[in-house]
Amino acid sequence: MFCFVFVASINMQASTVLYKQNTAHIDPLSIYHYIRGTNPSATESHIQGMLLYQKKMLYSARIAFKISAKKNSPPWSLLSYRELLWTYFKENQWNTIISIQKKHPQRISAYKDFFYFSVAALYHTRKYGQLLKLFKTIQIKQLKDLPWNRITATQFSSKQTLWRIIAMIELKDSHWEDLLHTFILSYPASIAHIQLFQYLRNKKIDTHMLTLLEIKNHSAQNEYKQVLTTFQNYYGPYFLLSKYIIKDIWNSSTQLRIYVPTAKKLQELIKNNPSPFIFEYIGKLYLKAKQFKIAHGYFKKASENNNHQSLAYRRRQWYWFISGIRENPSKIFLMLSSLQDVIAHYPRYFTDAFDELLQVFLMQKDWNLIKKTFHYLVKNGSLSSQAQYALVLSCVSQGKEKRSLLKLVYKQTEHLYFHALAAALLRLPLKLPPVQIPHSPQPSNTSDLSLLKTYVDAQLFSYAERIFRTRSSSWTDSQLYEASDLMITIGNPHVVLSALSAQSDYTNYSFLIRYYPRAFWNIVRKQAYTYNIPAYLLLAIAREESRFSPTVRSAAGAVGIMQILPSTATEVAKKEHIDIFDLTSVTDNFHLGSIYLTQLIKKWSTFSLSLAAYNAGSHRLSSWIKEYSYSPILFVEAIPFRETRRYVRKVLSSYIYYQYIFHTVNMRDIMNESFGTYNCND
Repeated sequence: MFCFVFVASINMQASTVLYKQNTAHIDPLSIYHYIRGTNPSATESHIQGMLLYQKKMLYSARIAFKISAKKNSPPWSLLSYRELLWTYFKENQWNTIISIQKKHPQRISAYKDFFYFSVAALYHTRKYGQLLKLFKTIQIKQLKDLPWNRITATQFSSKQTLWRIIAMIELKDSHWEDLLHTFILSYPASIAHIQLFQYLRNKKIDTHMLTLLEIKNHSAQNEYKQVLTTFQNYYGPYFLLSKYIIKDIWNSSTQLRIYVPTAKKLQELIKNNPSPFIFEYIGKLYLKAKQFKIAHGYFKKASENNNHQSLAYRRRQWYWFISGIRENPSKIFLMLSSLQDVIAHYPRYFTDAFDELLQVFLMQKDWNLIKKTFHYLVKNGSLSSQAQYALVLSCVSQGKEKRSLLKLVYKQTEHLYFHALAAALLRLPLKLPPVQIPHSPQPSNTSDLSLLKTYVDAQLFSYAERIFRTRSSSWTDSQLYEASDLMITIGNPHVVLSALSAQSDYTNYSFLIRYYPRAFWNIVRKQAYTYNIPAYLLLAIAREESRFSPTVRSAAGAVGIMQILPSTATEVAKKEHIDIFDLTSVTDNFHLGSIYLTQLIKKWSTFSLSLAAYNAGSHRLSSWIKEYSYSPILFVEAIPFRETRRYVRKVLSSYIYYQYIFHTVNMRDIMNESFGTYNCND
């Protein structure tokens, strides 16, 4: 019976069904006879191989891949050839890889993956001379990508450089230290740095770069304290402190909140040697330590003799402005006069700076400076900054002046949060693209999309995701929307949001309906009904917290789709008598997140305060409320944490978009839910 079903399942769909039902009982001999007897296409053989590979039936998978590779019908033949090598790679069968690659030398010199397999095999069989010869004959930049790479760019570069260095040392090539400079200074910390550090220590090889390599070694293992300790013992030249070394040191300092000692060590190393790049990091360390005057001075030094058109110059001017207003807000117009050209050319770049400035003014309740800054922004600032200041001023204005300010906010649709509040206060409709019946895009048969669809049909979702990630940037809008619908359907909306973020076409309904997807809708709807909270608020939080990625982890340790701290999850689970949970599970994360959000809404009454507590913690929110006695709308702008201010605005904006796209927007209800009031008077 089994053999009959198996032989009859010639097409891919039947093969997939068979795989799901019967692979536990498939024997390699049956598969071999099936493939040889039915003469499947390259596509069918490739999919059979992938399914068998997932089942860890490597012998049978190799048969399928060999059949597909011999068909010579790209992309399947090349993909199958790559997967065949990968199965040997996973089992460390290096001599087999070398033997196979000798038959196809042209592929080694053409594609990154095949080159990588060859280098790996030569390194592990200690054929160092052949390895170095291969590097001399092939330029890495000339190698092409397959539809998606088994080897990511970072892994490929750092590992191949590691193997090359070790080969040079073993063959006593005196130029290995030159390559070591590149390896340490030009790559982010990775396992390759750990391996080279251990190799040099075991070989008792000393080099003046060993201290920097030790920093990379500790950084790759997240040993932050050891990174800073090793750095304090570094007395080499400052110019060896590349951006990756400095980032390792910066990351360790911020993780441990050790700012001033690190800054002083950097100051010591660059004494009498101006380095704008290091000046910038010294300024950032002092800014973190809230020593604004010193930070301001270093950002000024960092900005000197820079190309005024460069991104680095704009970034350093931004930091100079931020540290300056923190040191002395009354100097704002003196600083603005010197930034006139930069702000005029890049107004949106300084939106965050004016947001920070507004929080300082609100903390001091300096309405005069808020008005002066608003008048400056009307001439020079971004529309978003103008709207923000106008909305704040409208909350302390009356009559015609109030209405005039709100109309200015309403005219700009760059930032939905401010536009929607103005629309509600003026009782006007939102200016959003007309709602349409979503039409499916015209089917497309490009090779990349065909490959993606084939993997989706075979339920090889991780491979479909890789195709989407590596190829989506080259697709037309219609192709991108078609592929996006597939990815949302199989539960991978996070890759869709990442791809669509480059478009940001908020005037296009076809874009909006995919950029704000109803991801995991059945789970969300169930939790919303159980705990009596809006389903679209849950979606908005998940979208802004994790972009719907179930496995993402934040630097603070929050996990999963609603970014819940394990300590918070444990506390919530204990109260609800939940014994076992997995924060990387979409169902468990939404369940615990919904319970926690319900508790916050019950405690704080409004969505805006509940979201601030969700992001920054109830203990911080309590202290802020005591310190700032503002109306609910103004309170959001006065929140001291920039991240929390932006978070509240973003989630409420997403909530409005979701209501608009899939439901009906009633701004009166949203205002009452979010702020507990229908006005902003302070």
